[in-house]
Amino acid sequence: MRLFTSNHRLVIQLYSADRARVARAGHAWRRSILPALAVGLMACHRAAWPDVTLATPASGTIERLVAPGILSRDREFIVALSLDGREAVLSRRTFSGPQFERHIQLVHASRTGRTWEIPKPFTWADTSALEIDPVVVPRTGDLLFNSTRAAVGRAANRSDFDIWLAPRTVGGWGAPHRLEAPINGPDDDYFATVSCRGTLYFARAAAGPPRKSVIMRARSLDAGGYAAPETLSVVNTTGRASNAAIAADESLIILVDQRSDGLGDSDLYVSRRAGESWTEPMPLRAVNTAAAEFAPAFSPDGEWLFFARMQRGAAGGPPIVAENVYAIRLRDALPPDIPLPSRSPAHCD
Repeated sequence: MRLFTSNHRLVIQLYSADRARVARAGHAWRRSILPALAVGLMACHRAAWPDVTLATPASGTIERLVAPGILSRDREFIVALSLDGREAVLSRRTFSGPQFERHIQLVHASRTGRTWEIPKPFTWADTSALEIDPVVVPRTGDLLFNSTRAAVGRAANRSDFDIWLAPRTVGGWGAPHRLEAPINGPDDDYFATVSCRGTLYFARAAAGPPRKSVIMRARSLDAGGYAAPETLSVVNTTGRASNAAIAADESLIILVDQRSDGLGDSDLYVSRRAGESWTEPMPLRAVNTAAAEFAPAFSPDGEWLFFARMQRGAAGGPPIVAENVYAIRLRDALPPDIPLPSRSPAHCD
């Protein structure tokens, strides 16, 4: 008989049924059952985090659409969950006019049980700017995102993305501020993720031509701020690497690239840390398709990998027909010889 499941009610019922027998065990009960109960209840709490109303997998697949009709409505391409899994932030992309002018904004929603509210824009949103790529920071729960909005010290004619941070508050996330140099420069700086020890990984793309993107790493300083960013040479060989999601323990990085072993559009790859270097990226064959896969993100408990899948439009029409957020168990997504990270965004210690 299994004592502990993800169902709190069953745990309590089983405990009550065995109470008399357990009480007779005296000190042995305190030495063995209590620690197990603590572990079991912790597992119950952790198991609730990925409960984001996942759809049943389509035939022949193992990935699952995230909250279809609410969080995934054919125009969302990334999701970031708060550390307790009860709030979600997404990027929503729409097009308007005969030239299909793009609009991208952040929207957020909270849930009660398994029911998500309809996502809505932040009160501090800048509707004149493009705002993308929300990521929740381990330990603090702050929100990183990228924006083209105006800022002090930024030229008014600039249209590139900078990295911004919205601090975690009791009611959600407060008004954001732009990260200072050396993080943000004249190029596009975007898709920033953070490890448990505070190291920042992000993509930087020069305007070109040709446009090239690389993955950067900036170590946090004890006095605050970041050291000068450095490139990850092994993962940047194509000039198209971006969207790098760093594991909480920095043991691996999941990124987006277009490589010779890909399936025709952008695909997801994994690279493992090897000392101060990284291994050659390997494709996530359980995820990649002929469509575009991008925007990887880890669930707070580290059990799930979220990603976006995009269907591009035909010439003369909208450039994107549909894009949605999917989830797959991280163990199923990774090659079998790659171990799971030892830490997760919600469990850094």
